[in-house]
Amino acid sequence: MNIFRSSVAAALATAVATTGLTAAGLVAHDAAGQQVIVQAEQTALQQKLDTLLADPRFTGSQVGLVVRDAVTGEELYDRDGGSRLLPASNLKLFSSTAAMDALGPDFRFHTDALSGAQVLDGKLRGDLYLKGYGDPTTLASDYAALAQQVAAAGIRRVDGNIVADDTYFDSVRLGDTWSWDDEPFYYSAQISALTVAPNTDYDSGTVIVQSAPGATAGSPAQLTLVPRTSAVQLVGSVTTGPAGSANTLSTEREHGTDVVHVSGSVPLGSGTGLEWVTVWEPTSYAADVFRRALVAAGVEVRGGLRSGTTPSGARLLAHDTSMTLGEAGRPGSAWSRRTRAAAASPPARCGSPTAPGCPARTTSRRTRSPTCWWRPAPSPGSSSGTTPCRSPATRTGSLVARCAAGCATRRPRTTCTARPGR
Repeated sequence: MNIFRSSVAAALATAVATTGLTAAGLVAHDAAGQQVIVQAEQTALQQKLDTLLADPRFTGSQVGLVVRDAVTGEELYDRDGGSRLLPASNLKLFSSTAAMDALGPDFRFHTDALSGAQVLDGKLRGDLYLKGYGDPTTLASDYAALAQQVAAAGIRRVDGNIVADDTYFDSVRLGDTWSWDDEPFYYSAQISALTVAPNTDYDSGTVIVQSAPGATAGSPAQLTLVPRTSAVQLVGSVTTGPAGSANTLSTEREHGTDVVHVSGSVPLGSGTGLEWVTVWEPTSYAADVFRRALVAAGVEVRGGLRSGTTPSGARLLAHDTSMTLGEAGRPGSAWSRRTRAAAASPPARCGSPTAPGCPARTTSRRTRSPTCWWRPAPSPGSSSGTTPCRSPATRTGSLVARCAAGCATRRPRTTCTARPGR
């Protein structure tokens, strides 16, 4: 099944915009220099879009495209507009627009720490509640800030439990028709009102397995979870291979658990590798990160971690807010790379020193059947895009090395990227 990818829409939008064409027509100026809109000839628009869609880069793609006048709603172009296609990341355009319309550009998500228990001599004599309100941008540093506010309130010990409250959302964690075998991968992270993003790309509900080679060939590789958490368990071993050997590191989360099986090897002298893995229980993940932050802030936690509902009347001890929706959706912002069309969100980079234009630091969101892609610099009169430069990389072995080597051999002086094979 083919997917209508956002790169198709991006190429069309870029090319149309550069010609001065808008949803309402062509941009022109009157005698006084004022900008006016001149209705485009429908045949000219059809010819332009037909030419764009004839680009060989769209070979094998299915495109459904409808253009309407932004003012009157008149249909100016239709190419298979009634086709039923999987929208992929284009759906973010609609969900982001709906959120902006319903909540407004000044809306902020928030996460709170509350309790109904008394504080005596610096000891909270009951449970501490961590309540989430759906903030997808909450980082470990934000939980650290919450913990510091708790400490600043004079609390040095929590005698009860850390209770994670995600009841602001329902209990449906995955979307309808989402494939079960996509669950371990970053683009299929579970939804929760209380979660953690491991980085400022805001890949919420995932943890990063960071790898680095040992000091000598044959020694254990260094594996670190980012952020540090006990909610995810690494099982297995990864060794350091000889310099120049293949990177065969594999990370696989066991279905229905937060156990991640690791195996393989990383070559001696290679850079830091990053693998994104979803967590099965994002709420517990957030609670564990918060508990660690409390301990780091000097707050002892006597109890354990559990899920529950914050009692009415609980008093607020700490409060964290996100950026505004307006800031988040602004082109170029980190969060907008995850919430608006994938055209503004470049694929996960992979690279090695052997591939000009690719970073030495290896980063890969590994998927079931990734493919190497190259991104050429735009030539005069054409729009930039991504074109496959190699056959799909195998799941085993180093996606980074295969992608970088393939691009360096076939397409020198280009940027090498990894795209999910969906």
